[in-house]
Amino acid sequence: AEQYPSQIYGIALVCWKLEEFVLSYQYINQTFSMRPDDEASLKLKRQILSSLWRKDNKYVPEAITFFRMWLYDNPKDMFARRELYLLYRTQSDQQQASTLLDEVTTDSNTAPESLYHYACMLIDEGREPEAIDALEKVYQHNQEHAVVHKLAQLKQKIGDYHAAIRLY
Repeated sequence: AEQYPSQIYGIALVCWKLEEFVLSYQYINQTFSMRPDDEASLKLKRQILSSLWRKDNKYVPEAITFFRMWLYDNPKDMFARRELYLLYRTQSDQQQASTLLDEVTTDSNTAPESLYHYACMLIDEGREPEAIDALEKVYQHNQEHAVVHKLAQLKQKIGDYHAAIRLY
C-alpha cells in the first residue's frame, strides 16, 4: 500500500462505486496515511462519509468532524454545509443546525446556488419568510425553473396569490 497509493485510491473508488462503503472507507483512510493532502482522496472521502453516516449511525461523529473541518477550509461549500446541517439535525442539535444556516448570509458575495440551497434548508426548518427573502435574492440573478417554482410555492403558501400567479 505504501508503495502504490494511487492504486489504493483506485480500489477505494471502485469499492465506493460498488456501494461497499465500509471497505471503501478503509482503503481511503489508507490513502490518507500516505497522502494527507490529496484532493481527489478528500473528495472521495467526502462522498463515502456522506453515504456511510446515512446507513450506520456509528459514523455520525466522524462525519461531523470531517465536514466541520472541510467547511473551515471551504466555507462556501454547500455540499459540506448541507451534510453538516443534516448531521446536526439527526443529532437533534437544532441550535448548531440553525447557526450553520445563518452563516450562509453573512457573506455578501454568497453565490445564488448557495442561497437557493440555503432557502431549501430554511423551508425544512419552517422558516418560510426567510426562505422567501433568500429566494428573491436568487431570483434577481437566476430565473431558472427550480427557483421560480420554489418561490411561487412559498408565495402561494403564505397567501400572496398574485405574486405566485405572476411567477407561475
